Amino acid sequence: LDFIIELDYPSYTGKTDESLKNAGDHIVPAGTKVSWSIFTKDTRELMFRLGEKQVLLKPDNNNVFKFSSTFLNNNNYVIRTINEYMKSRDSLIYSINVIPDVYPDIKVEEFKDTILDNRRFFKGLIKDDYGFSKMNFNYSFINNDKKDKNIILPIQVNKNTNQQEFYYYFDMAEIKIEPGDEIEYFFEIWDNDGVNGSKSTRSQKMIFKAPTIKELEEKAENANKQVKTDINQLLLDAKKMQQDIESFERKLVDKKQISWQEQQEMKSLIES
Repeated sequence: LDFIIELDYPSYTGKTDESLKNAGDHIVPAGTKVSWSIFTKDTRELMFRLGEKQVLLKPDNNNVFKFSSTFLNNNNYVIRTINEYMKSRDSLIYSINVIPDVYPDIKVEEFKDTILDNRRFFKGLIKDDYGFSKMNFNYSFINNDKKDKNIILPIQVNKNTNQQEFYYYFDMAEIKIEPGDEIEYFFEIWDNDGVNGSKSTRSQKMIFKAPTIKELEEKAENANKQVKTDINQLLLDAKKMQQDIESFERKLVDKKQISWQEQQEMKSLIES
């Protein structure tokens, strides 16, 4: 006569359960429990075939047949009614299409501090179909024998949204980096998959290499050379300025009145 399908969605999806009448085809999240109540007349048995599985159902006192199954993959089902006089040649064929829970997505941009090279700023975006369970920042020393090789730092994340931006700051001075140390770091986000278990995705791996003592000495030496060059240039500029002032003074010695152009030259010398 007719039937009712109840869709019991996994709680972590946040979807409201539904009860639908005479709607046989459905698209549901993985882990959805589907329950049928099939109302009949003069029917003694009902054959319910789900994929390769076939079940012969008996009615309750109200001539209602009930069946339920949890769906993790796509499947078709067939309903056929039977009584002592005939087996229905016509069958109702429907499909349940399952949407799998996808892996979370993460994108990260890295920015260097313009003053201190060992400071890093990050801006990122995380997405998932139903939400998140946790997020971490991971770093490790990859070229020495430090005891704490793999460090995991938790990051607060809004678990009830399926897309959000995040910002993070990492000061490597706080982890006692020594000259020549090399650090690898990345972000990792977990979804809230309540059927298959939480799944994670990592961002691209990023690397920071601290300069060696030799590189620091070379940098300091280059800086000293640049300072000496700058000082020599300043001395040359000062000597030229002194010459210009003396030349200008000689021009003005015998003049009782200064022209507008000479006033501008004097102003330019003072400002320089």
